[in-house]
Amino acid sequence: MDKLIKAVTAAALLTGGSFLYAGKNVAPAVAPVAAVEEPWGLYAGLGLLGSYFGRDCPCGGGVRIYDHTYGLTGLLGYDFNSFLGIQARLSWAPLESDFMKMGNGGLYLRPRYSLTDRLDVYGLLGYGWSRLSCDCPGHPHHHHNLHGFQWGVGGEYFFDNERIEGKRKGWSIWTDYVNLFHDKTRNNFTDNTWQLGVAYHF
Repeated sequence: MDKLIKAVTAAALLTGGSFLYAGKNVAPAVAPVAAVEEPWGLYAGLGLLGSYFGRDCPCGGGVRIYDHTYGLTGLLGYDFNSFLGIQARLSWAPLESDFMKMGNGGLYLRPRYSLTDRLDVYGLLGYGWSRLSCDCPGHPHHHHNLHGFQWGVGGEYFFDNERIEGKRKGWSIWTDYVNLFHDKTRNNFTDNTWQLGVAYHF
């Protein structure tokens, strides 16, 4: 009987020890880490446009005339890093016009600076082409084609603060001022524009 008890006890110790030993060598399960999709740096946007236009009156006498028009601006851009990008814009402002309708296309360098995780300020420096459709007193239904240096300043707020290597992803809202031209040609054309819109960063 004593031999039987000793044999059972030894077997139990050996079995338990092997379970304990085996348990120490089992690695805990690791949950898979989801891959983070990097932003492309590419974005597209659409905005409302207000244009404040001025020119010397064809009637002469040193009279200057002004007009307000409204329309849309579409944009496509790419951010190289946290500080510099490039942007192309197309604008058309035919609404509420008294005598002038404006279309513009431009290509700009877009330096930017992050004030917070969600808020950027930026500049626009580039070259643009404008077509003005005029219906002025004494000079109905004629056109002017202008081109030259254009500049602007603005701000952009991001709804998501995700940023990888300086590039954003997700929706944003933006607003800016752009000077399309100033004292162009002998008619001294000027056009100041304001935009407010949304963009999606891919």
